[in-house]
Amino acid sequence: MSRALVITLPLLLLLCGSREASAHRFAAGVLEVRGNRHDVLVTLSAPSAAFDALQIKLPARCRTHGKGQLRSHDKTRSSAQRYRCSGAGIVGATLRLDGLGSANVSVVARLDILGATGKLTGAGEPTLLTAAAPTLRIGRAAAGDRLQAAARYLRLGVEHILLGVDHLAFVACLLLLVGRDLPRKASARPTNRRRLLQTITAFTLGHSVTLSLAATGALSLAPAPTEALIALSIVLLAREALRARSSGGDGEQPSSLAQRRPWLVAASFGLLHGLGFAGALGEIGLAPDAVLVSLASFNLGVELGQIVFVVVALGVVALLPRVVKAARSPRLARVVLVALGTLAGYWLAERVVAVCALA
Repeated sequence: MSRALVITLPLLLLLCGSREASAHRFAAGVLEVRGNRHDVLVTLSAPSAAFDALQIKLPARCRTHGKGQLRSHDKTRSSAQRYRCSGAGIVGATLRLDGLGSANVSVVARLDILGATGKLTGAGEPTLLTAAAPTLRIGRAAAGDRLQAAARYLRLGVEHILLGVDHLAFVACLLLLVGRDLPRKASARPTNRRRLLQTITAFTLGHSVTLSLAATGALSLAPAPTEALIALSIVLLAREALRARSSGGDGEQPSSLAQRRPWLVAASFGLLHGLGFAGALGEIGLAPDAVLVSLASFNLGVELGQIVFVVVALGVVALLPRVVKAARSPRLARVVLVALGTLAGYWLAERVVAVCALA
């Protein structure tokens, strides 16, 4: 596992290519559709630089009614337009938001529409519109579908974690820290694999606790300080992993808490990362008729995405050194950790500046 460092090379390319390195800013805009089946108000808010590229498309039976409103804010613009829909009204219609690809943004869409027998299916449940999935189906009047909500939030959780480069950087540092102590002797591998499993599980439990508390309103911390502390956690963990790899061979006794009890450090920092996840979930909102289902599904999606990352990473660890000779060098781990720590230091400085700007 001393060769586990190679898992982070593809990750570093992704990290260095992403200036906005936090997955906790989940979407850049908000689209809301409110009203009844024949009379709806559609509002859109997005960054000023992307706003003009976005175009709302509704079926021909829905026509604009009255003059729309445009407003400019600090760094965003918004529009509000009323529509009158004939025939079946907006029930069963498909709303399309064009321009997401060219604008390079994603938008959270929310419905609040009353049908003949109550709110339409999906009312209040957010849907993430992206360049790959730019449409929103406005369902027929029915009771809320919990299974549909569960599937939606599961997907959002997976997407959130796999796009979360700062979170994945932290997990990579965990693998490199614990990986130092995985010897090459086959007889000792089961015990050390359990240690790795314990560490990842502790991190999972930590962020699950604070995600649940923050998402339900029982715990709150401002987003900007949270993001800064998350960056700091990566800096500290990268430093500990680097110290562990520079201190000597496998026979040397671990000297720091992170080396002796990596699961405890992982759980502690996991509490912090959970607040970051909650910030992203707060931007989307929980389905009002299925709060527990949507929260549990989002959390499960985060865990599934994390498992995918770890499994792929371990697969690369096992295979890449066999075909790439340079991947066998123990020095490469230290280079990767220095790169991760430096990048996290940049995130930290950037986010501290953001915190000071809000003060």
